[in-house]
Amino acid sequence: MSSFESRVVTPGLGASVSPARDEIGFVTSRDLQVFALGQRAARRVSTVPFTVPWIPVLREETWWTRVVWSPEGDRFWFGTILDEEFNSKDYLVDVRSRVRRRLLTNTSLDVTAWR
Repeated sequence: MSSFESRVVTPGLGASVSPARDEIGFVTSRDLQVFALGQRAARRVSTVPFTVPWIPVLREETWWTRVVWSPEGDRFWFGTILDEEFNSKDYLVDVRSRVRRRLLTNTSLDVTAWR
C-alpha cells in the first residue's frame, strides 16, 4: 500500500503490520482484530480481557497496548494494565486458531519487538 492509497480502515489502536503477510493487527476496547489488505472488514481474533475497572480512562481506552507480531506473522503479543503503576498482564494470541494465552502476570515488562 502506498501513501497515495492510504485510507481509514477501522477505529482501533496499537496497530502493527504483520512482517509476513499484508495484515494489520490492532486492539479495540473489546477485541483484537486483524485486517487483511484487500478485504472490506477486519476479522475478530480474540477478546480483550477486562482490566482496571476503577480507572475509567484505562478501561475505555487502549492507548496503553500495542500488537507485537511474531516474525512468521502467525502470532502476536499484547498487554492489559492491572493498576495505576502500569503493571500488566501480557498475552500471546495465535491468529489462526484464535487462542489467547496469558504468559506474564503483574509485570512491568513491555514487549516491543519479537526476533
